[in-house]
Amino acid sequence: MLNFIHLLLITFVFIPSPSIAMTAKLRTSSQSGSAGRIELFFKGPAELKERVRFLRSNGITSFNLVNKDKKDTMEKWVNSIREVYPEANINAHYSLKHNKVPRKGIEAHSGLLLKNLKRSKADEILLVSGGGDKKAWNTVEALKSVQRATNSALTVETTSFPKLAVAYNPYFPSREDQEVEDLRLKEKIATGCVSKIYLQFGTDMDCLKRGLDFIRNNAGTDVAIAGSLFLPTKKLIAQQKFRPWNGVFLSSNFLNGPEEATAIILEMMQVYNANNVEMLWEAPGIRTDNDMGIVRELFNDAGLSCVFEDCDENKIGNANSKGASIKRTPACETKSVKSNTTASKRLKQSAIQ
Repeated sequence: MLNFIHLLLITFVFIPSPSIAMTAKLRTSSQSGSAGRIELFFKGPAELKERVRFLRSNGITSFNLVNKDKKDTMEKWVNSIREVYPEANINAHYSLKHNKVPRKGIEAHSGLLLKNLKRSKADEILLVSGGGDKKAWNTVEALKSVQRATNSALTVETTSFPKLAVAYNPYFPSREDQEVEDLRLKEKIATGCVSKIYLQFGTDMDCLKRGLDFIRNNAGTDVAIAGSLFLPTKKLIAQQKFRPWNGVFLSSNFLNGPEEATAIILEMMQVYNANNVEMLWEAPGIRTDNDMGIVRELFNDAGLSCVFEDCDENKIGNANSKGASIKRTPACETKSVKSNTTASKRLKQSAIQ
């Protein structure tokens, strides 16, 4: 009898209810302890599929597609990823600057947005206004159009819409510019359509912490947060020195070289981890085994646990054909922070110039 009771207790402890299991699954996709998301850069569908296969073989499950041109075929790109990785979590950026109805106004632009949302197979859409001065058709107006559609049963079915995300930059050196950015984020959140906020990349940790506090005070805990990270390579640093991206504010320390930049990235990763911020590895993306090795070492040097996993490519192919799930084995363990990081050593020795 005692053994029978013991067995019941073990069963109760180790078999979660469906609701608990589902909660754990949802949290896994957004926790900062995961390997993070990867922005994908490629020249065509074939290269896109190849890159997704490579990243999947390294345990990456979440991807972002960047909308840099009006000719970008976002829907085809999403479908290409689904072909090789049906279960992938995909964020497809939607540039309001590049997605317009020629010579028409907000109403027509709004109709195009709702049409694209309804047919998209992405899990999430990041709405971005685009560079330069804010136009009449911007992220706030786009969210309001979705809000109106959601509140009107006669307009459009919204139940199949992907989740909507927005961008936020907490790094403006000008107090006035930051106040404008803060106000715009409040307006975005007020529509009730925002499920995630993507942080711009920057290097001022005080600004980052203030921005995170601002988000929590205005969006609560229901809205997820993702934060951008750069791979601190010589090539990227040289690019930012020569032609810095609009809205990206980098310190002289970061631009001094890979060692200084690595120290800043490690601190940022720790801040993200402490605040449950999902990590997004930005341009030029993770393309090679060397890139992946640097990312792994950054996690280790930051003292963070990670869930990078190794997958056999043949098993991936078989799973795709059979619709089976893939059993993965963790490849990283928590390590203490090191003053002389292995990541900075690899960057010094890297062939990336």
